[in-house]
Amino acid sequence: MHAQPAQLVPAGYGWYLQARFPDGTVFALQAPEAFTAADVLAVAEQVTYTPAG
Repeated sequence: MHAQPAQLVPAGYGWYLQARFPDGTVFALQAPEAFTAADVLAVAEQVTYTPAG
């Protein structure tokens, strides 16, 4: 993941991940309970961000 340290927490419905890119932009990811923590992190690793402009 090209972000700063992330917070990954289990929720009643699955997982919630919040992370910040180096420029300060925050993103959140929700995943179903069928995913493992490793699955959620693997998806988060694929997140990219290109600023507008």
